[in-house]
Amino acid sequence: MISHTGGTGHGVQVELTPLGSYALLGMPLHRLADTMVHPVDVLGWHWGADLTEQLARASSWESRWEILDASISTRLADSRCWPSPVVSEAWSLLQASHGTLPVGQLAEATGRSRRRLEALFAEQIGLAPKSAARILRFQRALTRLLKPSSTWAETAAACGYHDQAHLARDFRAFAGMTATDLQALAIRAMGNTSPLAHPFTSVLAPP
Repeated sequence: MISHTGGTGHGVQVELTPLGSYALLGMPLHRLADTMVHPVDVLGWHWGADLTEQLARASSWESRWEILDASISTRLADSRCWPSPVVSEAWSLLQASHGTLPVGQLAEATGRSRRRLEALFAEQIGLAPKSAARILRFQRALTRLLKPSSTWAETAAACGYHDQAHLARDFRAFAGMTATDLQALAIRAMGNTSPLAHPFTSVLAPP
């Protein structure tokens, strides 16, 4: 998500895990990969103008959270798309390894073939296991490189990259800029107290 605003305002942002997205959206997530969609097109009118209007009319933040919680709870109660235990286990293992666990080992740990695991990931995560692992690895590298004490070489080694060139390629692929440029952008953003001014909270990429 990219946000831009001028002046003051109020907003509500809901961040979902991949498996939470699968349950809430109620559709195979590979259909949304590498696309931008309006909430109404996926969730219906209630999650568009109707919910926005309710939140805007609410007299307090407590009321807004209650409205949002009720809407999410109702949606989840009606959902027919619940994550497979296999995918939940595989995703947890992949997160714990920060994306360094090979797909073959991931399939073996879950007792499924590599092809079957890839199909389940496409449906419920929206990405192939290898692509999801690549993003997790990059996110860890991104976090480390925002610390002044971390060097490229140390980060590449700690995050499972073959070398610095491998790390640099992922930065260009996912962030659209070099790590040095991204560091400078982050430093400038940290000086602004508005959360909307921060350039990123997470990095997503197409499969």
